Amino acid sequence: MTNKCEWKEEELFDFVAGKIDRFKSKQLRLHLKSCHDCQSTVSEWKAILHCEQNVTQPSPGLKRRIDKSIDKFAKHKVNKWVSKPAYAIAGCFLFIFALLGLLQMKSTGGEEYFVQQQEELSHHPIARDANTSQFKVIPTSNFNKNEIEGTVWLNDKNNEMLLKAEGLTPIVEKDYQLWMIHPKRDLNGELLTIKNGMIVFYYKGEGLDEVRFIEVSLEPKGGSPLPTGPKAFYVDLQQ
Repeated sequence: MTNKCEWKEEELFDFVAGKIDRFKSKQLRLHLKSCHDCQSTVSEWKAILHCEQNVTQPSPGLKRRIDKSIDKFAKHKVNKWVSKPAYAIAGCFLFIFALLGLLQMKSTGGEEYFVQQQEELSHHPIARDANTSQFKVIPTSNFNKNEIEGTVWLNDKNNEMLLKAEGLTPIVEKDYQLWMIHPKRDLNGELLTIKNGMIVFYYKGEGLDEVRFIEVSLEPKGGSPLPTGPKAFYVDLQQ
């Protein structure tokens, strides 16, 4: 990275990408307070890796595939770090091409799945299917606890889920993030889009029968790899 400190650029990239452990992340955060060179490098990587914010948010499964592709590209070097311009171009193109694949994806199973968020989904046929179970949203956040109402429709046979919740208050510097909690799987979150205080979230993919809880929490802008903020509401799928 630089001769002035021991932090390498690869480590700074991993920090921006959320790929270092909490202890190391805490150390680096302290270091960034006094190292202007590292601050500048971190800012550059943030600008590069956030090029995808201008397009639709992909699913965590797709993100993992993109990350693996970018990592493979980054490691393909001869005793030197890949330049930022080359990495930026490759990363953005990989993201866009993969996103186009997501938009065309039907139902592939495994770790791949399909996500949609739009108000028109409120009248999705899943709610009228005889195999669909219905669960109520349980609000927990004090700031709008009395206003939040919602329902989850879950169809294990078709591997579909629809969440509709109302009464959510947009927070300028926060995002609502949805978490599907499995007993034996990594925890992954989906950023939620709020329109007129409403969330409409559709999911189709394998493994829904293993989901125990659905939680929605307030997280830092852009999302978090793990739940950190206050819970807005949750759904107990074992009722």
